[in-house]
Amino acid sequence: MHFNVSRLFIIFIGIFLAAALYWPETHESHATEAFATGTVEIISGANRHKFVTEIASSAAQRSQGLMGRKSLPLNTGMLFIFEKTGPIKMWMKNTYISLDMIFVSDNGQIINIAAKTEPHSTRILSSNGPAKMVLEVRGGTASRLNINVGDRLVVGR
Repeated sequence: MHFNVSRLFIIFIGIFLAAALYWPETHESHATEAFATGTVEIISGANRHKFVTEIASSAAQRSQGLMGRKSLPLNTGMLFIFEKTGPIKMWMKNTYISLDMIFVSDNGQIINIAAKTEPHSTRILSSNGPAKMVLEVRGGTASRLNINVGDRLVVGR
């Protein structure tokens, strides 16, 4: 049996091109998964701020988050709920809009706010302590509504 190296190379290139055409556009793409909706309220001193939220409670939903969205209306957001309380790390990869990430402990206290995050950044944003939830809202919302560390978040029913 005679091996023709150039023929083997051409076959290899053909298989590679066929796989490239078949493979999804990006290995990091996420299937769109429907989110439940709800409300949360942030109690800040005498003020109460209500947000209509989508709820990301599964690993797939948390991975998808607000990626690909081009806008986020005022007083809306996404609430990420994790199975366990612990350090939470987020990033802005594939997210087009600036967000405020409000990290919340298991008792509802705001423990950290990553304000006006940079779209598409891969910089890690951390809860800076044990957290159970993250509320993502339009960038600048925490400042606009004077929401601070120590305020409380209550999940609506």
